Amino acid sequence: SRVYRVPSGFPSLAAASSQCAADWADDDSQLPPLPHPPAIIEISDSSLRTDRSTKARIYASSGIAQYAIVNLIDKQVELHEAPDKATGTYAKITTLRGDDNVIFILGKRKKLAVPVSKLMR
Repeated sequence: SRVYRVPSGFPSLAAASSQCAADWADDDSQLPPLPHPPAIIEISDSSLRTDRSTKARIYASSGIAQYAIVNLIDKQVELHEAPDKATGTYAKITTLRGDDNVIFILGKRKKLAVPVSKLMR
């Protein structure tokens, strides 16, 4: 299990595993580097435009497999998958609402299903 550190200003939450960030010591040197978290989640309202453009391009270019925007304005989750590093875009963007489940792929055999409604509370 790993928890990934994200530079200041990016993103609201980096979801990486079942291990809670609180389990890590306060010493930053014990945190693993950022290179490939399986998913990044942005909680978005006033930053929605930046999250959809600039951050999506950065994450796709970095090869982040899943990037989810929890869009508080429209009460939906915009799940970006299949990054193209060369173009900085995602080939698949799915909009999920209400009782839909967001499925995060945390490893070859690990998945986490989260109802959209739980993310809107």
